[in-house]
Amino acid sequence: RMRQAIEAEAQNLPSQMFSNFITRLVSSGINLLNFDLKDTRNRIVGLVVLDCLLDISDEIMPERRVEIANQLRKVLENDKQNIEITGDVIRKAAESIGHLARVASTTEIEFLDFYVTKSIDWLKRSDTNKFSGVLILTQLAINSPALIFMKRKNYFNVIFEVLFDRNVLIREAGAGSLNAVML
Repeated sequence: RMRQAIEAEAQNLPSQMFSNFITRLVSSGINLLNFDLKDTRNRIVGLVVLDCLLDISDEIMPERRVEIANQLRKVLENDKQNIEITGDVIRKAAESIGHLARVASTTEIEFLDFYVTKSIDWLKRSDTNKFSGVLILTQLAINSPALIFMKRKNYFNVIFEVLFDRNVLIREAGAGSLNAVML
């Protein structure tokens, strides 16, 4: 519904006013995402708002996409989170990375290559980093498989350790990642 409302506004507003409207929505999404790190509901709403804006095109959208990607990175790399509590937030942020991969321009795809390298590195770190890493790799395998293909050797060197992790959430996410890569 939000996407439909934004598209309706795009038809009714002049381009500069629409761009200002989108800028305010991005700011609101970021505020919800960062307001209270313990409030998972508001954080998910912030992620949904930012995710809906990835499809919107205006003259400054490439910069906005980079800003949104940086906000997603902050969510995903916070290794002090408890995945049992914030797992849904991490999942939604990883899904947004997948959405970004789906709609990204050539320049933005190069930016997403950072996520592949970083995610593979995270598979060797804390539980939260492992969880974030496998979810990102899953989304990138689904939405931009060439990114994973280029780093397949590094991926396969670490994914099997994740499949035998002591945490069931990480093992399941690792299995999902491997499944997505193999398809």
